[in-house]
Amino acid sequence: RAALLTAKTYLEAASDEMIIGTIKSGRPGTAMAAWSGVLDRKQMESIVAYLRTQTKTQPAKLDESPVKGDGGEGAKLFMRSCVQCHNMRGGYREWGTGILRKPFLDSVSNGYLRYMIKNGKTGTAMQAFSSGPLPELTLTDAQVEHVIAFLRSLP
Repeated sequence: RAALLTAKTYLEAASDEMIIGTIKSGRPGTAMAAWSGVLDRKQMESIVAYLRTQTKTQPAKLDESPVKGDGGEGAKLFMRSCVQCHNMRGGYREWGTGILRKPFLDSVSNGYLRYMIKNGKTGTAMQAFSSGPLPELTLTDAQVEHVIAFLRSLP
């Protein structure tokens, strides 16, 4: 159930600080333990540097603008396009990670969410919702904004 840390799109979108934050604090409610107090900053940086050697890629230019969507519309889109893999309790389905968990949402930026929704997560079942094998699940930029607004509205 661990995330694919060497996925091309993940490494394009995840900043070093985001990955270090996850190593340091873990992801409560998942198998990812907090390593703060076990590993020092230099060791965490070494792990990130190692991950970056596994998949050659360049950092993506992320759109970090404020979310412009409607959470109510986003909830409908989430139920249509996302809930099949990401369940509403924030847990896991067969292959989808718990993106509804507060620790995850607190650790990722709007730009990260935009990028991952639009581009998918390479090497996983997470398809690109800007295009993909299922055209009926394609989301416009405005619809991606609605989904992010819904995610940001969660307690």
